[in-house]
Order: sequence, then C-alpha cells, then structure tokens
Amino acid sequence: MTSGEILSKIFLFSDLNKYELNKLSSLMSEKVYKKGENILIQNDKGDSLYVILEGKVKVVLYGEKGREIILSILEDGDFFGEMALLDEDVRSAYVITLERTRVLVLPREVFLEWLYGHPAFTVKLLKYLSKRLRQADGIISNLSLLDAYGRVARFIIDLVKKEGRDIGNEFVIDNRPTHNVIASQIGTTRETVTRSINDFIKRGIIRQSGRMLFVKKNFIQSELSK
Repeated sequence: MTSGEILSKIFLFSDLNKYELNKLSSLMSEKVYKKGENILIQNDKGDSLYVILEGKVKVVLYGEKGREIILSILEDGDFFGEMALLDEDVRSAYVITLERTRVLVLPREVFLEWLYGHPAFTVKLLKYLSKRLRQADGIISNLSLLDAYGRVARFIIDLVKKEGRDIGNEFVIDNRPTHNVIASQIGTTRETVTRSINDFIKRGIIRQSGRMLFVKKNFIQSELSK
C-alpha cells in the first residue's frame, strides 16, 4: 500500500483526491521509533506534524515529583504535533511510544501552505481540534466532579465506547490498559484503581481474562443514567 493510499484511510485526509494524496505524501518523510522512545519533548520547538501509520503513543506531562499524567493515547490514523505549528509555540507535552511506531512527518512550512491552499482540509482540521477540545473538557469535568471510584467507572465506559466489541450481554476490550496507565489518565493512584477494579469484579459487572476486559452492558447503562 502506498503512502497516499494509507493517508486516504486517515480521517484528516480522507476527503482529498488521489492526486492530492499522492502530492501530500510525497512531501512527507517516514520515521520509525522503538518502544519507549521520545518522539516529542515538552518545550522543544515544534516544526512538524506527525501521522501514526502503525503503533501506539502516549501524550504525557510530568509533575514536580516525576508523576506521570497521561493526557491521551493515540494509535493508527491519529495525528499529533499540530498545536505548535498553528501557534508557533513550543511543544506542550511529551509524546512517547508504547510500542514500535511508524509515522509520517509533515514539515511546518508544507503544513501551513496546505492549510492556506485547501479550505476544506482546514475546516476538517478545525472539526478534529474541536473534538479534542470537547474531550479535554470532559476530562476536566470528570476530575472536578467525580470521586476516584467514579473516574474509574467513567474511564471504563469511555474505553468501551472507543474499543469495545459487542458480544451479547457484554462488551469486550481486547487489550485492556494496565492499572498504572488508568491511574495516570484519571489523576489517582494505581492502588485506588486496583481497589475499584476488584470491587467491580466482585459485583460481577466486569471480568478479566488475560489482557481482555469484559464489561456487562447493564453496568454501562446504569453508570450513564447517573
């Protein structure tokens, strides 16, 4: 599959025609990063947009005592690095690979020229950024209004919406995140996440098998009704 064909399957570029896709892909370079490698470093100068072709990364901040706060986890088809290109400021967070990751890199000059010359592309980018802003608002609301138990429940619901497969009276997550990852994303400790998960298991509303997480549909419905 060519780079242009790959781009056509990514939301941001899906409306471009074949000529535009091939032209844009010809202006991008490909890079491969090993697991645990920094792609972006907070406060570095931002000069490129990154599109994930294959792999998974985490967008993180670090507290004064080194505590990791995961802002989001991005996978195939997601992109990052656009903020520093638009406001000409430094990188706002670290982006670190969770597994071997292959990306396409679009330089800032090409990115801005493409925005100016393709209004429909620009509108789609704005819609995508608005979606991210709404997600950030939701995270802030959860941190402000929910206790730790409620935040774990909300995390599971959001995970089901994003990755869940319907298998009857349950949803299944094929590759559940670790308790450390959950804790870093919802602003609590691993021990608190573990206690909450164990309580959900005892109540029979979730179960685990290896890396798989099974969530009862009535749990989703009851939590959404609160």
